[in-house]
Amino acid sequence: MSKTTALNIILGVLVAGLLATLVYQETTESDAIPATTTTATTLPATTTTTTTTTTTTTTTTTTTTTTLPIPTTSVVPTERFFTGVLVVNGTSAGERIPPVIERLTNTGYFDVRGVAGTIAAQETVIYYVEPFLGEAQVVAQDLGFDLATISILPADEAPPVAGVGVAKVIVYLGPGELPEAPPLPELDEPVEL
Repeated sequence: MSKTTALNIILGVLVAGLLATLVYQETTESDAIPATTTTATTLPATTTTTTTTTTTTTTTTTTTTTTLPIPTTSVVPTERFFTGVLVVNGTSAGERIPPVIERLTNTGYFDVRGVAGTIAAQETVIYYVEPFLGEAQVVAQDLGFDLATISILPADEAPPVAGVGVAKVIVYLGPGELPEAPPLPELDEPVEL
């Protein structure tokens, strides 16, 4: 068997697999359920004739409304292991990144990287990629910040940062010391927000 024949067989199997997947998805895909269902029933007019020759017309309309619950916007944060964090030194002081990276890796984060910021920060701010607000809050708590005092903003408000990659949370360090580290949680322990 030549290389060309083998390649054609492999490509044929791939195309057949893709087509089978497409057909499967099309046949199993269901239409979205509407949030509100309205049913209207109209009964025909009835005429009743009696000896006094009285005509009565009755029309009844029944409307039934079903409302499906709207899901809440609060999402349980993903495990720390799966949350990528980028630590940015937004000050001219050196050696700010290693303690933060160490604190996060000791807490259970796996993908934690550090870079030097090009824009000076006035205060420490935590940025998050939508919809990872919950993860940003957990990172803030893991670093010892009080959620009422730390700014947590969407990533589109962050200064330009190189090397974001797959990071879902950006810790942009400003001047000042980090708060005291909270006790290390168990790796499977959920964090209350």
